[in-house]
Amino acid sequence: MISNLPGSSRKINSVISWALAAYLFVNCIRLIFDGSFTWTIYGFLILSLVFLPPLYLKDSTALVPFEVLAFLAVPFTLKGLELGFAVSNTLNYLTAAGVALLLVSELDTFTSFNTTPRFSVLLVSITSLGVAGLWAVLRWISDIYFSTGFLVSESALMWEFTSSLAAGVIAGTVFTLYLSRRDEEVEPLDED
Repeated sequence: MISNLPGSSRKINSVISWALAAYLFVNCIRLIFDGSFTWTIYGFLILSLVFLPPLYLKDSTALVPFEVLAFLAVPFTLKGLELGFAVSNTLNYLTAAGVALLLVSELDTFTSFNTTPRFSVLLVSITSLGVAGLWAVLRWISDIYFSTGFLVSESALMWEFTSSLAAGVIAGTVFTLYLSRRDEEVEPLDED
């Protein structure tokens, strides 16, 4: 748990996490002015997940590890750039994988739920694929009932699933690296 980290590490994590949360907030405001309302809502939902532990525990240092927020900041930083279809879809699913990573990290950090490194990679990867599947079904339903034309081709859809899986594996690997770093820093608990 983050509360088992040495005091200085916990304070450093808290300061960096708050700075990254502020950065995400500023990006959400920027996205409003860019007209990207979907990403704005998505960003504010992510921030609400980030702030659940400090609000619930009434402890301003009870934030997820800064590595998770840094991972989530990458897609929001790159979103304003025109990077092409494949990269844009990868950013979408990288964000979905980041949310899965955030949830697993919060569960691992603030509850009795603990994951092994391999399981965390699998869980984040499968969750990312699940989000991609749900998004594809919602777009398909929209195409049928509203003639939106969101699904261009089966090939493009398969590339989206591939992007989603890659993003999930990357997010799971980031979480595994975090777990190994955290395990090196954690002070042993007293067995009183």
